[in-house]
Amino acid sequence: MKRLFFSALMALFVIPAAANAQSALAGQLKALDAAREAYIQQWLKTPLTIRNATFVSGRSAGFGKYTPRANNEFKSGEDMLVYAEPVGFGWGKTASGYSIDFIVDFTISTSGGKILAGRKAFQKLGLQSRVRNTEFFISLTYTFTGIPVGDYIITTTLNDTHSGKTASFDLPIRIVK
Repeated sequence: MKRLFFSALMALFVIPAAANAQSALAGQLKALDAAREAYIQQWLKTPLTIRNATFVSGRSAGFGKYTPRANNEFKSGEDMLVYAEPVGFGWGKTASGYSIDFIVDFTISTSGGKILAGRKAFQKLGLQSRVRNTEFFISLTYTFTGIPVGDYIITTTLNDTHSGKTASFDLPIRIVK
């Protein structure tokens, strides 16, 4: 009997406490969802921008998971791995959620600005997700064979197919023997 009474007494305190905790959690999640929506609305007003662009020493394992390369010196024909984080892109609607889609152009020019080569739409990059991801990274590989020793600039242009926004970033390189 004492055990039954104790169990009933505990139920009077535990059930309301659990219900209050669930209600508080639901309120927190609702507040987070509202903050996320406000963030998304500000995001859409932001010009397409590259927050971070750098040469890396190996392939990135994900957003923010990269090792910066110690320098920008490469030999002719060596792979140049680039990591970049775009901000302010748009999303396309898909049957199961959203897509992020970029068409990438590049030019390589002398340090004086003379364009030596380039290519429009040399790569298409994207992601499909059930949510509007904002953590998205670009991973590119450039390889220039037969390029003489000297200083150059690689200009990469991202064209967002959903927002129509465009952003470019420059990475200086030095070709060494």
